[in-house]
Amino acid sequence: MDGAGSSDDADGLALWQAAIRSAVPGAATAALLEQRPEFPATDDRWEIRRQADAVLDSVIARQAMASHQAARLQVELDWLSRHYPGPREHLAGEVALALGVAEATADKYLDDAASIRRLPATFAALDAGRITAFKATVIRIHTEHVSEQVARAVEQRVVPAAGQQTMPELREACTSAVLRIDPAGAEDRHEKAVAGRGMSRRHLAEGMALLFIESAAQDIAVVFEACTALGLAARVKGDKRTADQRRMDALTDVCRDILDTGRWTPAEPVPVPPSGGTGTHGAENHGAENHSAENHSAENHSAGKCGATEPGAETGTGGTSPKPRAGAGPIVTDPEPATAATPERNAGAAEAADATAAADDTMPANPVDASGPAGPLGPRPSVVLPDRGSRRPHIMVTVPAATLNGGNQPGYLAGHGPITAGQARTIAADGDLTRLICDPTTGALLDYGRTRYRPPDMLRDFVHTRDRTCVTPGCRAPAARTDIDHVTPYKPGQSVGGPTDVDNLASLCRHHHRGKDGGGSRLRHHPRTGHWTWTTALGRTYTRPVVSLWEPADPGEERALRNTKPPTPNESRSTVRSAPPPDDDAAPPSTPDKTPPPF
Repeated sequence: MDGAGSSDDADGLALWQAAIRSAVPGAATAALLEQRPEFPATDDRWEIRRQADAVLDSVIARQAMASHQAARLQVELDWLSRHYPGPREHLAGEVALALGVAEATADKYLDDAASIRRLPATFAALDAGRITAFKATVIRIHTEHVSEQVARAVEQRVVPAAGQQTMPELREACTSAVLRIDPAGAEDRHEKAVAGRGMSRRHLAEGMALLFIESAAQDIAVVFEACTALGLAARVKGDKRTADQRRMDALTDVCRDILDTGRWTPAEPVPVPPSGGTGTHGAENHGAENHSAENHSAENHSAGKCGATEPGAETGTGGTSPKPRAGAGPIVTDPEPATAATPERNAGAAEAADATAAADDTMPANPVDASGPAGPLGPRPSVVLPDRGSRRPHIMVTVPAATLNGGNQPGYLAGHGPITAGQARTIAADGDLTRLICDPTTGALLDYGRTRYRPPDMLRDFVHTRDRTCVTPGCRAPAARTDIDHVTPYKPGQSVGGPTDVDNLASLCRHHHRGKDGGGSRLRHHPRTGHWTWTTALGRTYTRPVVSLWEPADPGEERALRNTKPPTPNESRSTVRSAPPPDDDAAPPSTPDKTPPPF
């Protein structure tokens, strides 16, 4: 059949779409999915768009059905877990043999099933098709080491928005909720986790291998940003390597140079942290009393002064390091209207990543410093990391001012997500502070205080700090690696066009920048509320809420959970398996994957 189709076809499809959009997962929905009207062949652009819209409705409904079936599967496995006639330890093997999966996979199925009573709101959302099984697993994993009372408080916070969040957004929301509801427990769990930091490798086919590194988030950020900056510094005209390839090559070059010369000269003495420490420089010496504007001693590994503004203050205390070195810098946020500061440790930053480098082949050769340490053939030149936006590479953390004074509100590490108050204080101890003013109700950024940068840099910094990531709903590209785009295009020399101000500037990754400027999508900013709307080529609109840099404490929630006890071994079904530490060339121990694949 050809042509645009009859009006009856169009009416039938419209009725089907209305029915499927309001359907509840179950047998009736399964039947309705099989009754979607046939599409007449057509060359009409608008008819094809309407058909594509209907197919997307079908995809949404089928995903809801898959979630509903996953919930029913959990009910069955939960019953089996409670009534299995054989020894409980053999149930995973029974399920694995029946389903043709590994026993570890069957164990994961049983863990998920055991959570339906511990996390009733999560199960209800899964059963109704509002969240996927992957998202339900994320919530379970983030709450499996807390008490049932804390777990239910966390799910009450995260489940309502989980259906519209990506997996990274949901993980961040869960982490943030746990840190806010159980800050003391989170600090303790973090300390124990850091004690298990380490490195291992696994051999692969085709002469390849994997290197596993596990450590505190801020330490991994330092390594990643330094490799990014070194990779960018090594880029020359005609270099066709990807950013990931340059990072790996840079890390290899540094390590090979150390082995070739037999030496490594650190910028300053590096103490060995205690086995139970945080793995960060001088963390055990950075208590709340050390975070005023006092000088920190060299043995605490800070340089210069670190200060924080008081609530309602108009200026912030900042400091620069006379000996910049790899590290991070915090931003301090506080309400009333909310003062904040941004310590930026002058360390490696992926701010200079591919998204902001539009012309690889036109970049000049990077400068070198010929006064580097001596090598086997004479003095070796030192690579000078390229500046991006009048600054050296760095990492950034947002910290409420109250946290620097000993409070327990979590911080936010750019490129990672929420971190404990203790981690935030450790990073802040080595950084330069910048005051931020936040809305006391929404936590939205209102003002970005600077004393070191010119107005254009301050405007860019404001936009990056306000947005955190690309503003397209669901995109997690760090703002520092995005393009600063005019929402309404700027047209120099013309009376029409958008201005260059905070309300008309957005952080957009290169991919979504192309989608807006020629891909059929539209972006709109709502300055009054701070949220963004993204309209796709199919005409569907999605909202990205305002980024809250500060969140007031909930006194009622704190009182209810003040006396919460840690979970006992009987509170969940999770089985703990011990494994010997891997040797240098062995694969890491086989443990359940706590990072479900994105969906």
